[in-house]
Order: sequence, then C-alpha cells, then structure tokens
Amino acid sequence: MRSRAFLEPLTGLYRRCGVLFRIALDEADRLTLTRGSGADERLLPRHGGTFALAGDPYFKLEFRRNASGAVDAMVFHEATDIYLVERVPA
Repeated sequence: MRSRAFLEPLTGLYRRCGVLFRIALDEADRLTLTRGSGADERLLPRHGGTFALAGDPYFKLEFRRNASGAVDAMVFHEATDIYLVERVPA
C-alpha cells in the first residue's frame, strides 16, 4: 500500500479526446479511476507510479512526471493500445 503523501499528488482530472478521467482517493486511501460518468474502479499499486486495474489483467496505468517532478499525464497500457491522457490544469 502506498502512503497518502505518495498518492495524493496523483489525484485530479485528466482528459483524452474529450473524455474526462478522475483519479481520486477512496475512504481507505486507495486510488480509484472513474472514466467519464462511469463507476469508480479501484487501482492496484504495482511498481513505482504504475497501477493495475482490479479485474482487468491487460490494463496498466502509469503516471508520468515532467522535468520538475509534477504529474502531468497518465499512460494507459491496454491489450490493444497504449495512449497518453493529459492532466487537466487546476
């Protein structure tokens, strides 16, 4: 389990092709992913800033940091594609 101090900077809104993705912390300080108006899906910690999606063995989510160390995007690794989801500025 990652600490809240590690996870909190990952939270926020991200966008790709007009679809919003929300990364949030649940009541147990675990990351969740919400795609558009869909249901919250729990993210399982893997290595460093990489997470898997509970129930989907082909999905991997990696948080990307810019030169200053701030999280600026997510990289989705799915069975059929890899794509960048940029962070929405606060």
